[in-house]
Amino acid sequence: KSSLLVKIFSGKDENILIKNAKDSFKIIERIKPDSSRKESREMYLLCRDLKTI
Repeated sequence: KSSLLVKIFSGKDENILIKNAKDSFKIIERIKPDSSRKESREMYLLCRDLKTI
C-alpha cells in the first residue's frame, strides 16, 4: 500500500488535481488542519492505496 500527502492551496485548479489523484489512488481525503487559519486556502490532500496499473 502506498500513500501520498500533498500540501495544496484551494483554487481554480484544485478539482483537476483531485481528479488526477482519483485516477491513481483508491482513497482521497481533503484535510484542513485545526491549526490552520479559517481564511487560509491551505489544506492537505491525503491519497492512499495506489491503484495497480
